[in-house]
Amino acid sequence: MISTRVNEIRPSSTMNLIARASMLRSEGVDLADLGAGQPDFKVPPSVIEATSKSMKDGNTGYGPAGGRQSLREAVAERYNRRHGSRYKWQNTLISAGAKGALYHVLGAHVNPGDEVVVPLPYFVSYPEQVRLWDGVPRFLECREENGYLHTLDDLKAAIGPKTKGIVLNSPHNPTGAVMTRNLLRDTLEIAGEAGLFVVLDDVYNRFVYDGRVHTCISDLHPQPSKERPFYVVGSFGKTFSMTGFRLGFILGPVEGIASALRIQAHSITSVVTFIQDGAVEALAREDAIFETHLTRFALRRDLMHGLLSELPGVEVKKAPGAFFAFPDVSAWMEKLKVDSVDDVARILLEEARVVAVPGTAFGVENHLRFSYAASEETIKEAFRRIREFLAH
Repeated sequence: MISTRVNEIRPSSTMNLIARASMLRSEGVDLADLGAGQPDFKVPPSVIEATSKSMKDGNTGYGPAGGRQSLREAVAERYNRRHGSRYKWQNTLISAGAKGALYHVLGAHVNPGDEVVVPLPYFVSYPEQVRLWDGVPRFLECREENGYLHTLDDLKAAIGPKTKGIVLNSPHNPTGAVMTRNLLRDTLEIAGEAGLFVVLDDVYNRFVYDGRVHTCISDLHPQPSKERPFYVVGSFGKTFSMTGFRLGFILGPVEGIASALRIQAHSITSVVTFIQDGAVEALAREDAIFETHLTRFALRRDLMHGLLSELPGVEVKKAPGAFFAFPDVSAWMEKLKVDSVDDVARILLEEARVVAVPGTAFGVENHLRFSYAASEETIKEAFRRIREFLAH
C-alpha cells in the first residue's frame, strides 16, 4: 500500500548514522563524532532571550504562512546590506529549515518528468526532493581535479530538452568547494538563456577561508525578476548554531515566492511563531555573534588537514569553505578488504568509535566526510583512534 514515489526515495544516510551513533551513546559508548553537520557552539544568549520573551509575550499561536513580516524584512535587509541586492519582504519566504525552503520552491517549478541538474557530489536531499515532485535529477559531475567545481562545458552537456532547473551549493557540502564569481556569473547566464530556474543553497555563506570572497546570486542579480527565476536558500542553523530551531528561508522573484508559499500553507502551515523573534535578534547581531567563530573554524580546518595528512594513504587539500574535509580513502578500503566506503564508515564507528559520513550519502564512493564542527579535543581524539586502528 506504500506509494511507489516513497519507495524510490533513499533513506538519509546521515540521519541513519546519527541514529546509530545516538544508540551507541545511550549504551554508554564514548564516540569521537566528526559526522555532525552542525556547529558545536551554543545558540547566542540574546537569541534565547528574544525567543523566550516572545513566548512570554503570547506569540504562541499560528503565524502567517510565509513567516512574520518582521523576519521576512530582516532577511531581505540582511542580503541587501551584505550583497547590494534589492529584495523586499515579499521576495522572501520563511520555512522549516533550508530543506523546507528548497522543497517548496522545487514544487513551485517542477512538473512530472522535468529534469533538474544536480551537482555531484550532492547534499543528500537534493535528488530525493526532486524525485518527491516526480522530477528527474540529472547529475553534473564536479571532479576533484577541478576543485569539485563544474565546468561550463559539462553544464551545457547536462542541459537537455527536459531540463527545467539547476540546484547549486556554494560553499559546498560535502567538499567545501566555493564557486568563483566568474563561474557563478557564467552559470547563471547559461541558465537564463535556457530559461531555467536556479536555486543556490547558501547555508554555509559565512564559512569561507583564506581571504576568499563568497559570491551569491544576489551579488550578480540584485533585482529579482520573474524572467530570471533565480533563488537563494539560507538557514539560521549554521551561522547561529540554531539547527534545532528548524528555521530557513528563500529569496527570489515575487511570483515564485508566492507559489512556494501556497505549497507551504498546505504542508506545514507555517513555522513556529516565537522562534522567529529569536531569528530577528540573530540577524540584528550577526557580525558580533559570528566574529570569533570563523577564526576558530579556520584553526580547526588547519588542525584536521594536518592530522589527515599524517594518515597512511590519504591525500587531501584544504577546502576553501564550509566545515568539512572529504578525503579519498580508497587505500583504507583496500586495507580493510571492503568494497564500499559504507563499510569503512561502519567499521570506524563500531570498532574505532569514530563517526564519519560515507561518500555514498553524497553520491560518490571512496570518500569520507569529516566535519570540523567539533572541538579541537574531539578532532585530535578522533584521529588518534583512527591512526591506532589503521596501525593494527
